[in-house]
Amino acid sequence: MAVVGLMRYAARMSTCFKCGQPMDPASATYDANGELVCARCSTLEQIDAGDQRAAMSILGPAAGGALLGGVSICINPMLVCSVLAVLSCVGALVTLLRHPEYHARMGWRVPATWAFAIVGILLALVRPLLFALFLGL
Repeated sequence: MAVVGLMRYAARMSTCFKCGQPMDPASATYDANGELVCARCSTLEQIDAGDQRAAMSILGPAAGGALLGGVSICINPMLVCSVLAVLSCVGALVTLLRHPEYHARMGWRVPATWAFAIVGILLALVRPLLFALFLGL
């Protein structure tokens, strides 16, 4: 009788595909590949995916700031485009500096982010500098 109970318990238990630890299939979830994983591995996978999304979202503000900096040379009512471009680029650079752990996840995007941000800041300053030279400041 005890052997039958042990067999039922063993049949209910399964092992996590990621860590290999025994787990109850009722409390397990499936990962992106359809494998059964324990709650701990599922949580770690979700945290990792969130960090990956955060790291990949740093390039966008730098590229947008560079584009806005280019636009600000031609269209810049009250220097709003210049200010927004500088803020966007500086924000991307500050994020890069505050989170060095994202560098490995970003790969080639790190130097691209730096390049876009620097170019964006320089382009955003063209119109204000021309305006200051015109006024003789």
